[in-house]
Amino acid sequence: MEDQERRLEEELRADAREKAERVVARATADAATALKRAKTLNERKRTKALAQSRAEAERKAENILAGIWNEQRKMWLMRREQAIQNFLDGLLAELAGLEPGSAERVNSLTVLATEALAAVPADELVVAVAPADQATVTPEWLAERLSAGRSAHFTVKADSSIGGGLRVASADGRLDYDNTFAGRLTRLAEEFRRTLADCDREGQVG
Repeated sequence: MEDQERRLEEELRADAREKAERVVARATADAATALKRAKTLNERKRTKALAQSRAEAERKAENILAGIWNEQRKMWLMRREQAIQNFLDGLLAELAGLEPGSAERVNSLTVLATEALAAVPADELVVAVAPADQATVTPEWLAERLSAGRSAHFTVKADSSIGGGLRVASADGRLDYDNTFAGRLTRLAEEFRRTLADCDREGQVG
């Protein structure tokens, strides 16, 4: 009787041990699976965070480079504008310094007057000139600058603000053409800027 009880007790213990081992094995497997999943999830999170950090760093780098480029562009445009202005200021001073009545100054006045008179098609014209050019720019001299077949009446006025060249206006004030040295060079500066801007665009396209 005691032998049977002992065998039964041993069988129960063996069965309990086997069940316990299965529970432990299952728990170990579940733990390993959970750990693997956690590692995979962490790796994904780490990879995602790394990609986001890299993208943010690239975006910041691009912004910095764009800022540097814009600043360089701004400085270059400022230097270019200053160069244009220096050139025009020097040219204006040179033109204004031409000797009154000299061949070079008279030739310049002739070209400017012909252009301005053609731009103001009126019969009554008011012409403003530098005091130094009043002796040259007379009504008779202006009449010779008109296109063939055209006639006009001129009123010539001295304007101390004009350093050279002339300004032609209709008597009623509706038409006005500034062909003074300063006015002509201002338009020339705009032509320079447009030409340079076109060159910039062509360079960017290329």
